[in-house]
Amino acid sequence: MQLPRDPSNVTHVLVAAFPTRLAGDVQSVLAVMPDARVAPMNPFEVEVQGGTVSIPSRIYNEEPGTDLERLLTGTQQVILGSPAVCVGALSWSDT
Repeated sequence: MQLPRDPSNVTHVLVAAFPTRLAGDVQSVLAVMPDARVAPMNPFEVEVQGGTVSIPSRIYNEEPGTDLERLLTGTQQVILGSPAVCVGALSWSDT
Protein backbone atom coordinates (compact mmCIF):
# COMPACT_ATOMS: atom_id res chain seq x y z
CA MET A 1 0.00 0.00 0.00
CA GLN A 2 1.32 3.43 -0.86
CA LEU A 3 1.07 6.42 1.39
CA PRO A 4 -1.87 8.67 0.50
CA ARG A 5 -0.78 11.36 -1.92
CA ASP A 6 -2.71 14.08 -0.12
CA PRO A 7 -2.07 13.76 3.64
CA SER A 8 -4.76 16.37 4.29
CA ASN A 9 -7.36 13.79 3.27
CA VAL A 10 -7.91 12.43 6.77
CA THR A 11 -10.23 9.60 5.69
CA HIS A 12 -7.70 8.10 3.31
CA VAL A 13 -4.85 8.49 5.79
CA LEU A 14 -6.75 6.78 8.62
CA VAL A 15 -8.20 4.01 6.43
CA ALA A 16 -4.61 3.28 5.33
CA ALA A 17 -3.68 2.75 9.00
CA PHE A 18 -5.65 -0.51 9.11
CA PRO A 19 -5.70 -3.74 7.07
CA THR A 20 -7.75 -3.41 3.88
CA ARG A 21 -10.40 -5.85 5.14
CA LEU A 22 -11.34 -3.30 7.86
CA ALA A 23 -11.82 -0.33 5.50
CA GLY A 24 -15.62 -0.31 5.84
CA ASP A 25 -15.43 -0.49 9.63
CA VAL A 26 -12.83 2.29 9.75
CA GLN A 27 -15.05 4.50 7.58
CA SER A 28 -17.98 3.85 9.95
CA VAL A 29 -15.81 4.94 12.90
CA LEU A 30 -14.67 8.06 11.06
CA ALA A 31 -18.31 8.94 10.34
CA VAL A 32 -18.96 9.42 14.07
CA MET A 33 -15.68 11.17 14.89
CA PRO A 34 -15.56 14.96 14.86
CA ASP A 35 -13.48 16.42 12.03
CA ALA A 36 -9.82 17.03 12.71
CA ARG A 37 -8.60 20.60 12.69
CA VAL A 38 -5.08 19.49 11.69
CA ALA A 39 -4.10 16.72 9.26
CA PRO A 40 -2.54 13.50 10.62
CA MET A 41 1.25 13.70 10.82
CA ASN A 42 4.32 11.65 9.93
CA PRO A 43 2.89 8.28 8.86
CA PHE A 44 5.18 5.26 8.99
CA GLU A 45 4.66 1.94 7.22
CA VAL A 46 4.37 -1.40 9.02
CA GLU A 47 3.94 -4.92 7.61
CA VAL A 48 0.87 -6.66 9.09
CA GLN A 49 -0.05 -10.20 8.08
CA GLY A 50 1.40 -9.85 4.58
CA GLY A 51 0.03 -6.36 3.97
CA THR A 52 1.35 -2.88 4.61
CA VAL A 53 -0.42 -0.29 6.74
CA SER A 54 0.59 3.35 7.10
CA ILE A 55 0.12 4.56 10.66
CA PRO A 56 0.18 8.29 11.40
CA SER A 57 2.32 9.18 14.39
CA ARG A 58 -0.23 11.74 15.54
CA ILE A 59 -3.86 12.59 14.81
CA TYR A 60 -5.98 15.49 16.01
CA ASN A 61 -9.57 14.25 16.22
CA GLU A 62 -11.67 14.72 19.32
CA GLU A 63 -13.43 11.60 20.62
CA PRO A 64 -17.08 11.18 19.63
CA GLY A 65 -19.79 11.40 22.24
CA THR A 66 -20.88 8.21 23.99
CA ASP A 67 -24.26 8.32 22.20
CA LEU A 68 -22.46 8.01 18.86
CA GLU A 69 -20.08 5.33 20.15
CA ARG A 70 -23.07 3.14 21.03
CA LEU A 71 -23.97 3.03 17.32
CA LEU A 72 -20.72 1.21 16.51
CA THR A 73 -20.26 -2.56 16.31
CA GLY A 74 -17.82 -4.29 18.64
CA THR A 75 -15.12 -4.31 15.94
CA GLN A 76 -15.70 -0.62 15.26
CA GLN A 77 -15.41 0.22 18.96
CA VAL A 78 -12.06 -1.58 19.07
CA ILE A 79 -10.92 0.46 16.04
CA LEU A 80 -12.05 3.65 17.77
CA GLY A 81 -9.94 2.78 20.80
CA SER A 82 -6.91 1.61 18.84
CA PRO A 83 -3.59 3.48 18.91
CA ALA A 84 -3.94 4.27 15.19
CA VAL A 85 -7.08 6.29 15.93
CA CYS A 86 -6.47 7.40 19.53
CA VAL A 87 -2.73 7.95 19.60
CA GLY A 88 -1.67 8.73 23.14
CA ALA A 89 -4.89 7.48 24.72
CA LEU A 90 -2.96 4.93 26.77
CA SER A 91 -0.12 5.79 29.03
CA TRP A 92 2.93 3.53 29.24
CA SER A 93 1.72 2.27 32.62
CA ASP A 94 -1.41 0.86 30.95
CA THR A 95 0.60 -1.56 28.79
